Amino acid sequence: MTQPRTRLIIVGAGEAGRTLVRQIRAESLPVEPVAYLDDDPALQGQHIEGLPVVGDTSRLVEAA
Repeated sequence: MTQPRTRLIIVGAGEAGRTLVRQIRAESLPVEPVAYLDDDPALQGQHIEGLPVVGDTSRLVEAA
């Protein structure tokens, strides 16, 4: 039986955050990245690696 995957919000949509998402997917880890938070206004509202950048880090509780 497959265990449910924990949904994950990535803080930082820069290269490190993108690399983390790619690594999670490549290794089939038991987590599911669902969105990014990033303080760069130019990234907010964008989709990176197929995931939305839903706002800045002040929205962590709301996004969760």
